[in-house]
Amino acid sequence: MKYLLEINKLTVHVGHKTLLHNVSFKAAQGKITALVGASGSGKTTIANSIMRLLPTGLEINHGEMLFEHKNLLLFNKEQMRLVRGARISMIFQEPLGAFNPLMTIGQQMDEVLAVHTDKLKNERNKKILDVLAKVELLDSEHIFNRYPHQLSGGQRQRAMIAQALVADPKLIIADEPTSNLDVTLQARIMDLFRHFRKEGMTMLLISHDLGMVSHLADDVIILEKGQVIESGQVQTIMQAPKHKYTQRLMEAFA
Repeated sequence: MKYLLEINKLTVHVGHKTLLHNVSFKAAQGKITALVGASGSGKTTIANSIMRLLPTGLEINHGEMLFEHKNLLLFNKEQMRLVRGARISMIFQEPLGAFNPLMTIGQQMDEVLAVHTDKLKNERNKKILDVLAKVELLDSEHIFNRYPHQLSGGQRQRAMIAQALVADPKLIIADEPTSNLDVTLQARIMDLFRHFRKEGMTMLLISHDLGMVSHLADDVIILEKGQVIESGQVQTIMQAPKHKYTQRLMEAFA
């Protein structure tokens, strides 16, 4: 099996407190790997570490993060700038806060393509419209010219997915991508992710929703207090969890 991302003994501190302790896991290419745990378990800290976007005060003390066999911890700021958006993209939990309120959706997506590709303006516009349609924003020209606050919650979520996809990244990190949506929209977003996986997309899915994980992910990493306590194929973990914490999560889900 080919792995696109390998995290080895990642340790993150804030002051004297350890947020992540020797976290290790692999994300297989073309698969959806889920990070599951309660609030404070370290899921988002892992995502921010991979993107090299940790908040001030948090520090990676140890470990390596291999993406396409290259250690992201050795990349300088310019190298990481070229990786973000082009090779690794992130879908945030709250799209309204992730978008620039002073720019249209089209302008923000165009900015990604202008930085990471050599496409001409008309080529970039066509690509943006195609990707907006791909995430079921069928009136793509209308969405292109709208500001984030002018869209519904479901439209903003899909627009943010489109922005993450527009430069054809190898890895998508999705941080609680459906937590603020109603059940119907959650199902549609899950269908989109299934479609993208069939096209070969690799995803790191961050969630506390075992229902979504069981229907969507291939592999799952269970986190508690900044440590990996159990991992494996989703169906194996769901059917026969070994760790007491995983069993409690399963009981809560049931």
